[in-house]
Amino acid sequence: MRERHKNFLTFLVALVLSYTALEFAVWRPFLEEVPLTLHTTLGRLQYLAQTSKADVIPKDYTLIIGDSLAEGLGDQLLQVIQERKPKYNAAHYLHDATGRDVLTFGVRGGYPSDTYVFNTYRNWGGINVYAGIELDQPKDVVVLYSGATDINDEMTNINFWLPKNFDRTRLKDPKYIAEHMAARAEVGRKAAKRRWHVFRNAHMLDTITKLTKLLYKNVKKGADVLLTDEDPAFRVGKAYVPNWSRHKGSPVKIRVGGETKTYPQNTVEALAFHSAEEIEQASLFFDASLVELKKLFPQSRLWVVYTPTPINAYHLESPTVMLRDRIRFADTEKAGPLTEFSAQHLARQSDRICRRIRAGTLASGGRFIDSRPHLRDVSSRIGYVHGPNDAGHFNKRGYTALSEIIRRGMKDGAFDTCANLAAPGGDGAGRQ
Repeated sequence: MRERHKNFLTFLVALVLSYTALEFAVWRPFLEEVPLTLHTTLGRLQYLAQTSKADVIPKDYTLIIGDSLAEGLGDQLLQVIQERKPKYNAAHYLHDATGRDVLTFGVRGGYPSDTYVFNTYRNWGGINVYAGIELDQPKDVVVLYSGATDINDEMTNINFWLPKNFDRTRLKDPKYIAEHMAARAEVGRKAAKRRWHVFRNAHMLDTITKLTKLLYKNVKKGADVLLTDEDPAFRVGKAYVPNWSRHKGSPVKIRVGGETKTYPQNTVEALAFHSAEEIEQASLFFDASLVELKKLFPQSRLWVVYTPTPINAYHLESPTVMLRDRIRFADTEKAGPLTEFSAQHLARQSDRICRRIRAGTLASGGRFIDSRPHLRDVSSRIGYVHGPNDAGHFNKRGYTALSEIIRRGMKDGAFDTCANLAAPGGDGAGRQ
């Protein structure tokens, strides 16, 4: 072999060994230092950059699955987004309270057949496909079921997004739906490995190329903050200012912090509009989704936490409430007209969905937690658990309360049975 060929080969081997050392010994342990506003540039490993755990690879941990509540959207995130390691969701507060690692696969706009099945299979597989990374089965899997949006979003899936070959005459056939969910799980597995090859293990290099593109994009747009993926939910670069305008003049009264205060006007809360048929139809997909989740994590304890639509997290003192429906189409959505509902109707709807989700949870071998009693107690005694700017998501007080609910539920089975809000004098059914 010629001398220059030997030199080139030596250089190549040294380059590969040096990069490998940087990738495994420096870059991957550094993931938790990447700012939250840049997590999306980390691709499949973005979840390992979360700071609600002791190390990059979690051990003996809890996995939280759900929609934007699991992700942690809300006023607390808006306030701390620019901090080095912000604490803003239930995962952070649960980690602080228990000392156990917590990982979350929060997917905004998600719903059971998408979040529990496709996204979880894809996210889990997408992490484990990397050489040198192997996540253990979580000790506990906590599913946050959103009483505010999951039925609405699942019905949108049923009405518009099911594949063309889905036999719609069998929408009420649990066995057929279970087969569909198994197929969705397989799609998630394949998505985790799509376009994968050995060189994709060079995660540091892949991230550098993404950051370079992002920097060019920021400069071209004249962004105030460079190297920032300006997620609309984060409102990066804008100072947080509490906005209580939707509370002013509101006729709806609730018990907050020991006082009578107002509930924000014009809120979109689809729970009030669901028919019994929609509740049952969406719940059939929920049931089948839990089965697939149990297949993926057979060694894990499964918990389902029922979270209420915002208005049912408070003691209502008004006999009626004006709410708007969330009307979904295949690619868009809009708010419906204001419609009046009684406090008793809201309580009955919440009870109906809670009981149905609890039944499906227990049938799957999971354990159930009703978050409503503790949330109403906290809001009544201490203060608002939502907003004010984001009335649909928890604030710091709300996420702290949610983490306490999860902790107590997993420790001693607290909040296992759905509270009966609609009973005469029932908690939260109105003080008229």
